[in-house]
Amino acid sequence: AQELESLAAHANPMKLSARDLASAMNSAATGGLTVAATLSACAAAEIRVFATGGIGGVHREWNQSLDISADLAALARARYHRVRRRKKYFRSARNFGGA
Repeated sequence: AQELESLAAHANPMKLSARDLASAMNSAATGGLTVAATLSACAAAEIRVFATGGIGGVHREWNQSLDISADLAALARARYHRVRRRKKYFRSARNFGGA
């Protein structure tokens, strides 16, 4: 609860993806984790199941900006289970070929 209050009160919290974790930890930055960052942290801590409200995807006009969420690639590589609340389903990236 204290961490959530600190994040909410912070003037400029960061959105942290997996590539940002080392520098954020080094600079003691405050921010929320993307699914890709959460997967990275889970792998380091050997946590096999986690819950999320949703994932990033392919953004509008992606063919012009190549703005594709790192969440998609991270989930495709993951050997973890993810529980997603919105549609109440359970998916194993390992068993479904990352799709």
